[in-house]
Amino acid sequence: MAHLFRGVMVSDGHRTEGTLLRAAQDEAGVPSGVWKGRGLAVVGLMAGDVVSERQAELLL
Repeated sequence: MAHLFRGVMVSDGHRTEGTLLRAAQDEAGVPSGVWKGRGLAVVGLMAGDVVSERQAELLL
């Protein structure tokens, strides 16, 4: 799982333990992931909502 976060969420950047995902993405110059697509309302999301770290963990 850790390699997926490095490769996808922080663009192969190194994320120090305890560093929030958003801070690591800012440091790596990676924009936040956002939800896109149809059917998001069914799960309580809207297109353009930022993907939270927990959501990404569950997805990956």
